[in-house]
Order: sequence, then structure tokens, then C-alpha cells
Amino acid sequence: MTRYIFKIVAATVLLASAATPLPRLVADGRWFKQDNGVRWTGIEATDFNLFNRFLNGEDIAPILHQRADVGFNLLRVWTDFNVCADGNCEQRQPIGRLVPTEHPDYYARLRDFLDECARHGLYVELTAFTGRADSDAARIAHWEALIAAVSPSTNVLLELINEHNVHNKTLPYDRLRQPPAPILASHGSGGAGGEPRLPIWTYVTYHPGFGADWMRKAVSEGGDAAGKYNVPVLLNETTRFPDNDKSLEHAYDVGRGCALVLAGCAFHSVTGKNSRLWEGHELALAREWARGARSVSLACQRNEFRQVGVPRLLAVFEGVGATAECRVAIRP
Repeated sequence: MTRYIFKIVAATVLLASAATPLPRLVADGRWFKQDNGVRWTGIEATDFNLFNRFLNGEDIAPILHQRADVGFNLLRVWTDFNVCADGNCEQRQPIGRLVPTEHPDYYARLRDFLDECARHGLYVELTAFTGRADSDAARIAHWEALIAAVSPSTNVLLELINEHNVHNKTLPYDRLRQPPAPILASHGSGGAGGEPRLPIWTYVTYHPGFGADWMRKAVSEGGDAAGKYNVPVLLNETTRFPDNDKSLEHAYDVGRGCALVLAGCAFHSVTGKNSRLWEGHELALAREWARGARSVSLACQRNEFRQVGVPRLLAVFEGVGATAECRVAIRP
């Protein structure tokens, strides 16, 4: 009898969760907050192929559960791409193939996908264009259909293009409108260290430079962009783990630095590109990234920040006049 009652209670909780949308995110100066006034920082993970897996009938619940359980609250998902779908490529890591016109139920199921993510407490940043060749008419149709499909959803952000100065340089920008409020939208990122697509929309997506000191650049360049544009800046692609960096300390430090200085930052990973479960050292890196981000008090937001030099460290970022909890060290 006790077991039977437990099942009913559990089902009731699950249904209540499914019926309650996440609070919508709004821009508040250089930060995001929920529309109920609660401060929020983006702890993002690369999951480019996730909607494609959902459309193809795969059970993505284990992936969503892992991402949320590790401590992430935002996923970056691509909506139109064709990158090494068969896995047989020497120069590029496999992601997959997703062409909207090949799925008659594409936009209808997008809302279901967002609802599934919301049930796990996850927001989703959808990137519209990533470099796949197509006609201007098809691109405009895809963008307009995305706007219409996500308008009722409260757990979504839209990014027009990934690295505008690298991919789709001839995109018909003059016919790709900024989504209306309350949708948060980025006009697109630039390549590593490059300027985001102008004019700025409601938030900026930025990709920092690489190199041995990429950890410092991620926080410093992102902070400079936030000061320049005075909107939330989301570093939605950084140096990729674990092939380009295997350091647990770097993952922790950058997670902390982003949470202190920026509106959010993404853990970029090999497995995340194809949207599979993290395992082994890659999972450990993801845990450290999220642990670092969650270690910074949201009360540190709204401070002015400065970068100071400290021996044997790449940099220290601290809130001006703030307590020690608003201080992050970046190790080499």
C-alpha cells in the first residue's frame, strides 16, 4: 500500500512540473534575470545535436538529466547544420545533419522539445544558422518559423548565426529581423576574438580568443564586450574540452570567472557537439566547470570589475569595493 501511494504522489509531482513553465529570462543591464526578479547566470553546455536526436525519436531524457544533475541550466542547440553526419571525416569532429525541410513536423515538435528541456529545469539557446549552404528564401523562412514556434515558450533564447564573419557571410541580414519582445535574441557571434554581429540585439554571444592564456582571455574579453555594449554577454563557445584542454583547474576557474564577470559561459566539449552523455574525464571537467560557476554568489552581480596581476597567476578578477566572495583567481 505504501508503494502504491508513493507512485501516485510521484506522478502528481511530475505532472505539476510539466504544467509549470520556467520563468522567462529578461535582460537587466549586463545581466540576465528571471521575470520574477530572481537573479540568474547562464551555466551553459554545448549540445549542438540534441534537437536532431529528439526529432529522430531518440530518448534524450538521460542527457537532459545528466546536464541538469551536473549543475547546468542552459543548453546551446543548433537548428540547421550538416557537419560530418556519417562520422567519417578527418578534419572535423562529427556533429550530425539537421535540415528543417527534411522534417515535416520540425517546428511543431520544437515546442515539445523545449517543454522536455523545461521539465528538467533547462533553458535552451537555439542557434539558427551555422554555415550550411541554402537559398535566401529558405533561410528567411526558417528564421520566421523559428520565431513563431518559440514565441509561447519561456525557456528559450535565439541566436541568429554562429560566427558571422566565418560562416554564411552572404546571409540576407537585411531580411532577417530581430525577434519581437519578449524573446531574447543575439544577432550572432564572431569568430574567436572577433566582434559580434552589429547592430547589437538584446544580448551578445561572444567567442573569446585561444592560446595558452585562453582562460584569462575568456573572462577579460567577455567583460570588455559587456562594458562596451552594456547588454548581457554570453560566451557560448570557448576552448573545447578535453582535446584542447584537460585541466580540471582551468574548467573550475573559467566557470567561476564567467559567473563573476559575465551573464554566462558555455562548457564546450567534444561529446557535447554530438550530444552524447559525458563520461570519464570529460564528465569530471563538466562537473568542475559547473561547480566553479555555482560557487560565485549572485549577489556579486552589478559590481564594477577589475583585473589585477598577481604573481604565479594569469589574473585575478574582483568586484570593486566588494567582499572576498566576489574575487576569482585564474591559474595558468
